[in-house]
Amino acid sequence: MTQRGFIVVADITGYTKFLTGSELDHAQGVLGELLAAMLAKLESPLSLSNIQGDAVLAHAPEANVPDGATILDAVDILYWAFKQTVEHMQRNTTCECAACSNIPQLDLKMVVHFGDYVETSLAGRQELSGPDVILVHRLLKNAIVEDTGIAAYAAYTEAAVATIGMDEVFAQAVAHHENTEEFGDVVLRVMDLTPGWQAHREASRIRVADDAPRWFEDISIDLAVPPDRVWFHLIHPEQRSKWGLGVIGLDREGTDRGRVVPGTTDHCAHGDGSTLIYTIVDVAPFESYSIEVALPMGGRIRTSLFLDAVDGGTRVNLRCAKPEAGSALVTGLLGLMARSQAKTVREAWFSGLTKLQELCRQEVADGVLTAVDATAFDAEAISGVARGLASAEG
Repeated sequence: MTQRGFIVVADITGYTKFLTGSELDHAQGVLGELLAAMLAKLESPLSLSNIQGDAVLAHAPEANVPDGATILDAVDILYWAFKQTVEHMQRNTTCECAACSNIPQLDLKMVVHFGDYVETSLAGRQELSGPDVILVHRLLKNAIVEDTGIAAYAAYTEAAVATIGMDEVFAQAVAHHENTEEFGDVVLRVMDLTPGWQAHREASRIRVADDAPRWFEDISIDLAVPPDRVWFHLIHPEQRSKWGLGVIGLDREGTDRGRVVPGTTDHCAHGDGSTLIYTIVDVAPFESYSIEVALPMGGRIRTSLFLDAVDGGTRVNLRCAKPEAGSALVTGLLGLMARSQAKTVREAWFSGLTKLQELCRQEVADGVLTAVDATAFDAEAISGVARGLASAEG
């Protein structure tokens, strides 16, 4: 059966040169670690099709992608996993062989397309086929680095750009034309992945810590959809009014071209006529986010929500820290003021998350999401596969 959705291929750049100029055993191990790191983060909405040497082919059915930001986040997450692994190996190796010395030369390029494909099972593997799949592979061989100077990139076809629909984001992307024998002139929007990685690496996580004093007891609830879908419901303004804390409207300011970043503020109108201002202070797509509410005398209350993939969906854990301020005296006063409201606020959060739980159940019952292969990939097994592929190439 033909499906419609996003087709994504992530290819390790410089690997062939790296392999031929390196000690084979160590080169195979490097490839295995990099593939394992990416596959560990290859989660819904993306689903693995197969590993092709030093590349990973994945797809996301259209029904599983609630908005364009979800695909942009999924691409960023894959690249961050790759770069974190490269830097980890670089820091922790004492080997002076050519393979280990040349690890920093490796990078990642991705091509993202939106089109039709057929998914079939072949020899125990899920294979994608169709003209749009061929196009993605053809576009891997391109002149983007030579023409733009961008070494680590995600190249989006016009079809992908139109479907994602975030014009502000792509307005700053580099336009590139790639001429192919089968498909003619193909227009791509090239986004440099390096600035996003640097910002992610340098960001300090602002979360309610395990040992932080709590305003009220933590809340844990299981939702019947994957983390990316939960993230959409938590972050998207229109979704918040469906479940969140009596919210009837939300005005958002301070995004980065439509994408939520630390410093984004939400003005939430509630049914009782009040408006609360939440500042988002920490963003880790599909994993966690933290918000703060300003209090009198320079105080604040911080709340963090953590998303963990579990069998059958996602476990959301909510932590809310006690009020704090710049001085112990003000912190104590705010704590006394807030104590009487702890139960009410916890009940509101629990009620909201329970509504979200039912919303997710209904999505599953209505068949909103397309089933994907939820196989958990074992890092050691993937490393073994990668070593075998590297040996074959060698």
